[in-house]
Amino acid sequence: EQILAKPIVSVTSFFAANNEILGDPTQSWLDQLRLTASQVDAVMPELLLLEEIARMTRTKKVGVSHQHMLHGLILEELGQLDNHEILEHARELGQRFGVEPKHQAAVLKFAEQLFDRLKALHGLHGRERLLLQVAALVHDVGSYLNTYHHYEYSEMVILADEMDGLSPVEVQMVAIISRYHSHEVPGEGMHAVQQLNEHERIIVVQLTALLRLADALDDSRLQKIEKITVSTKDARVVVTGFSHEKLYLEQWTFANKANLFREVFGRDIILKRKGLQ
Repeated sequence: EQILAKPIVSVTSFFAANNEILGDPTQSWLDQLRLTASQVDAVMPELLLLEEIARMTRTKKVGVSHQHMLHGLILEELGQLDNHEILEHARELGQRFGVEPKHQAAVLKFAEQLFDRLKALHGLHGRERLLLQVAALVHDVGSYLNTYHHYEYSEMVILADEMDGLSPVEVQMVAIISRYHSHEVPGEGMHAVQQLNEHERIIVVQLTALLRLADALDDSRLQKIEKITVSTKDARVVVTGFSHEKLYLEQWTFANKANLFREVFGRDIILKRKGLQ
């Protein structure tokens, strides 16, 4: 793979170009460089830091690399956000776009439980669990803009927000998971999917399958299910929802959304109801 995306230039040329860019007003950055306001806030300190590194190392030439050392330096200086902070930012994004908090909490709870109790099947780890949690919190943000095609708008909102604490690739993954939580399959022909490598695509499809089922467990938005258990019998996974009420809608939706899970994991999965005493 080619390491450098642009030709190497002399450090003198770099300083001159840097000075010209930094001297422009913010509106020029927005108009000419087509950056968002949040990107401007991130790019400016990176340019200054690059300049300082060039001076400290007394380098003669500068090039642009695909390997994002600078991002790592900034995170090290500022402190990486922990999982709790990342989830709080995701929850706040949901609140800004009017996501119903009880449904949001229910989907998060069920997504976590499905992930944890099916770990032997999917083999994923902590960071992937975090991505599923974030997607559970923000998958409905598009409803604020368009109820009928909310999943498409959810992807747009998530990509525009850039989500604190996640890498650009992780933001892309959460956006795709959120877009396809309702129906369809993340196809390889989609532009967003093409930006991910094969391993990342597999993770996206696995987490999408889990989020669909978590969302189905509260399809009525009435939080009918108080708790679930998960068991594996032969080649079938049985999710039991404990509820005082009938779960006709949840079971119907769960069965429809189970197709992706079946394709990804090679197991049937069904929802059964058990009454609470």
